[in-house]
Amino acid sequence: MKFLLLGLMLLSGWVTDFEGLILIISMAQSVIVVYFILSKMQIFVESLKYFGQMFLTLRSEIKTFYPYYFNISLKKLDSNIIILLFEPLVSKEVLGIYSLLTRVFQFITGLVRTAESLFLFKKNIRE
Repeated sequence: MKFLLLGLMLLSGWVTDFEGLILIISMAQSVIVVYFILSKMQIFVESLKYFGQMFLTLRSEIKTFYPYYFNISLKKLDSNIIILLFEPLVSKEVLGIYSLLTRVFQFITGLVRTAESLFLFKKNIRE
């Protein structure tokens, strides 16, 4: 549907700039969403019920999930504490480069851990 609408608009010359293209893409996506909701109304209503049940379960079990989310927030604070502390003292460019380098380091060490777990798993299969 999206390709058909885009092709018709581009070939007829109705879309001449980037903003028009974005408008056509969003209109096509809206038509698809409305069609899906109307044609699959039962699935849509069931998914809304499921989402409501999931939200109520999370809200009722907040004490169970609290340590997990508290730990996540502490990890985020730990990874950004240097940036927050040195923001008044150092330029934003230096902080941006530091942040980029720490993210690259985290990505590389994550890849090493993935490879390490793969080799450990193969060793466990052989034994």
